[in-house]
Order: sequence, then C-alpha cells, then structure tokens
Amino acid sequence: MLPTLRMYYGQVLYEVKRPGLEWLMRIIFDKTLSRVKSYINDKFNSAELGDSFSFTFNDADGYIELCFNETVPKGWSIRPHKTPVIASRYDIEEYGSMSPPQFPECLVTITATTDEGIVKELNYPVTMRGVMSNIEKINIVLTRDSRGPQPTLEPLEDSAMSPEYITMKEMLTDLVDLFAGNAPIILQLNNHLFSSGLIPKEVYVTVVTIGLTPYDRANKIFSSVLATLECHPNPNSAFSSLITSLKKVGLNNMPYQLLEKLKMKGGHVDPNLEQQPSVSKNHFNQWMSLHNLTHHNQ
Repeated sequence: MLPTLRMYYGQVLYEVKRPGLEWLMRIIFDKTLSRVKSYINDKFNSAELGDSFSFTFNDADGYIELCFNETVPKGWSIRPHKTPVIASRYDIEEYGSMSPPQFPECLVTITATTDEGIVKELNYPVTMRGVMSNIEKINIVLTRDSRGPQPTLEPLEDSAMSPEYITMKEMLTDLVDLFAGNAPIILQLNNHLFSSGLIPKEVYVTVVTIGLTPYDRANKIFSSVLATLECHPNPNSAFSSLITSLKKVGLNNMPYQLLEKLKMKGGHVDPNLEQQPSVSKNHFNQWMSLHNLTHHNQ
C-alpha cells in the first residue's frame, strides 16, 4: 500500500481523577485539529491539555499505534484501557464524518503512590508506529502530590461509572467463558458488534484474521465492548445494541441475565428487549448446564 499524504491530528488531555495521584489520559484523533479543540472545550473544559501533533499514515488502510515500551518509574503506573493502543485511519475518517462527530480516542489511566523515595515527577515518552509525525514522541509529564492522601477525597470506584459498564464488568468472565465454549458463533457475533459500532475495526480484523483460540477471541471482543461502554456518550444505547447482537446469534438466555443484572444496578431496561423472545425456566437451565460444562472442561 502507498502511504496517504492526508494530514491527521491528535490531541492529548489529562482529566484529574484524584488530585496529584490519578489522571485519565485521553488521546483524541480527527482530520481537523480545530474541531478536536472545540470538542474538548465543550466536553472537557476542566481538563489539562497536553501535546498536540499531526501525522500521516504509512499505509492507506493503516493505523497509528501508541507504544508504552519504556520502563515506568518507581511509584508510578501507566495502564492503557485496551491493547494494542491504536486508532485506524478508517475509524478516524468514518467516525469523524458522523453528525455529530464521534472522535476516536485512546484512554490511559496514570496513577502515583504516596510512598517516600519515589520519583516525584513523571516524564514518560510514548513513541508512535504506523505513521510519520511532526513530533518524535508524546511526553507524559505529571507531578505527584507529595502531601499524601487527602481525607476529603473520595476513592474512584465503580459507583462513578454507568450501570451498563458495571453490569458488563461483572458479567465479563461469564460472557467470555460462554462464547469460548461456543466457538462457531464467535465470528457471527464479531460481525454484529462491528456493524453496531461496539468494537473498532482493528479488533474486528484481529478476531477474523489472526489464529487466536476461541477463548482469546471472546476475551478480545468483550474486553473491547467493555472499553466502549466505559467512554460511550450513551451507554444504555450501546448496551441495548449488545443485547440485540447476542440475540441475533441465538443466545437468548445470556441477554436475559444481563438485563436482570442491569435492573439490579438501577439501569434502564427497554421493555421491547425483554419481550422477545421470552426466557423460560427450561431455557435458563440449559444455559446453566452449558455454562457449568464450559467451566468443568477448562
């Protein structure tokens, strides 16, 4: 493939989760830097801006990969929300053309401890692959709060997340195990989730083309859905699309379990999703038998 000469842009920003101790790093991509900055001003006006950069893709159907390969200093942790940390040219073009635009982004949680003797300032380089950029690397520069934990700060817990995200997180293992034991329908579900916008193209392509085990395929798919629910502007709509996709591949009992769990978490359940098809006790027992068999065979 020949390289594309069209210019694309990335903007780094940091949302403070616990002052001086925890940050959510966002890297947002688009075809126009001014649109990204306007979007940030509207949605994240209290965030701190980091590096902005331009780049061109090495391949017309390529992607930008952010590489966190350097050793993290003592007392710090850097945790990408999904790996690899990539954004494809296709997603930037397609999502950026929506109205309103849905900018592709990569999320990274950065935390510091309050232990004595650790590096107070984080200066961490993130390199890029798959592109030619006007900068050699993105530098993460953050300063730890040396005063220690503040008693007025509330811990960052799942209670700050949507009921849909919490439900998916608690059911993640069951979903992965169920589909690992039903390998023939994994690719069908992969198609439905990609069409619904619940997984990015890079995950879809990886599941289709790379020789992964059924467990690894299922884990990659549902971990990506979890990441989508974490930052989706309408998690209930995304959750409903997940339920519909599960029903399309013939698994009606898992959607039932997810909807019941969502109710327990205080989430809204569309009555239409509950009505069809109905779930009988026998169907539930069949699902439990399959679920237990999957665990027994591992």
